[in-house]
Amino acid sequence: MAQLNQNLDLLPEPVMRMVLVIQETGLRVSELLQLPYGCLKQDTKGDWFIQYMNWKMTKEDVKPISQELAQVIQEQQKYLKNNLDIRFNYLFTARKNGRNFAGNIFKPKASVMDDKSFIGYLKRLAKEKNICDNSGKVWNFQSHQFRHTVGTRMINNGVPQHIIQRYLGHETPAMTSVYAHIHDQTLKQEIAKYHDSRVVNIAGEVVESSTPELDNDLDLQLLNKKVLAQSLPNGSCARPIV
Repeated sequence: MAQLNQNLDLLPEPVMRMVLVIQETGLRVSELLQLPYGCLKQDTKGDWFIQYMNWKMTKEDVKPISQELAQVIQEQQKYLKNNLDIRFNYLFTARKNGRNFAGNIFKPKASVMDDKSFIGYLKRLAKEKNICDNSGKVWNFQSHQFRHTVGTRMINNGVPQHIIQRYLGHETPAMTSVYAHIHDQTLKQEIAKYHDSRVVNIAGEVVESSTPELDNDLDLQLLNKKVLAQSLPNGSCARPIV
């Protein structure tokens, strides 16, 4: 992913933006390619959301996005206004065919790009810029890899599974559990968190909680940590402010 991002500017502008959208949101490639032109939404607090069609659950859905990604989508909307002669209902388009349209020269046409074309850009980039895995083999990009990366990153950053399930649009918790690949470092953090949560009295005995319903409410505890976290020069501390 780092190698890809270092070479993003070598992709055609629309394809570069497609990569930025899919690697932050974890959309399925069908959802990415058929994003509506007006997919960008904003609430009264100024936060941004992306609206899309969840084809697995056959319903429209929304998910929060960063301000940076909202700007990327706005740039794509302007791009279509400036480069497409007719009104088009989707955010991303296919490219016109022609011998003069090779490389990263992109002439949009009013039709939806297919998934093979999208991933083909990434495979060509991997070959041209030698984007490799740890063994030195050129990476074989697939669209679902972005979705797996988002899910795994979220689980390893301590995001509760039911939140990930909602974010990725999974029907069941079992689908989300596929992404629960807890790395060694994350496991160490969880163990440390467990030990840090225990309370002992002056005799060194573990004190049993009188409010287990509060202590075991993970959502409430996560919120508590976020609210009471201390901001430090090089990060944040989850210990409550004294």
